[in-house]
Amino acid sequence: MTTNGPTIWRLHIRPKGGAWGADDPEFQAKRAEELCYARSVLGMGWSVDAEPEENISWSDYKERAKTKFGEVNGNVRRWNEDVKIGDLVWTRTTNAEYFLARVIGEWRYEPATEFIDADMVNMREVEFAFVGNKFQVPGKVVSSFIRGQVLRRVNNVDNPSRDLWNKHCPLARSGDFVSHGIVECTKGGETMTDEKLIDHEARERISRLEGIIEEIRTRLSSLENEMREVRQEINSVKHTIWAGLVFIIGLLVKIAFFN
Repeated sequence: MTTNGPTIWRLHIRPKGGAWGADDPEFQAKRAEELCYARSVLGMGWSVDAEPEENISWSDYKERAKTKFGEVNGNVRRWNEDVKIGDLVWTRTTNAEYFLARVIGEWRYEPATEFIDADMVNMREVEFAFVGNKFQVPGKVVSSFIRGQVLRRVNNVDNPSRDLWNKHCPLARSGDFVSHGIVECTKGGETMTDEKLIDHEARERISRLEGIIEEIRTRLSSLENEMREVRQEINSVKHTIWAGLVFIIGLLVKIAFFN
């Protein structure tokens, strides 16, 4: 169940371009991660022709993207137009560590060499909170990283995501806003009491189970498709065998008749 509040997204930091994308995609991804976490930004590729210190507006970017790619990539468009300040974005490192980020800045294009090399040019300023491994993350969030676009919305994880942000947000982790069992984060949203923490754990387990069930369904569907292909191949082989037998029988009949 969802409530009014920030929209929850998932952004996969896996750039395909950049200085090392073609030769060493794993290193390219790690370089992009390091840049994002060090600068408190999140972003994606689809770079356009620009000078290293040029200030590019959204209109400028759209024109140049259409010239280079034929259209503005849907991920980039959603990143600027659909993701709002205050929204929460899940990310995952190459070491399978999960971070939750709160968007605090508008879209901007970064044409500097280090961003071009990392293939991280369409940027948003964020605050990061380290959450943990997949066992501390809602199951639907974990499943959302299995496949799909660079940026996508994650449904039905609003409450656990907000609770985890309030639990792990930078201000709460520093101890500055801890008082009488209540954790408050001025940049996070609603407060989270001990009762909410308990409630969150229950919701988190349910969400994780739902994610596991969804993954099992996906794999079963894949197995069904594979079995269907196998059955088709078996039927094709059977047809070939029967056709061969009919030919041989006919040939034997002709031989017997002429003898």
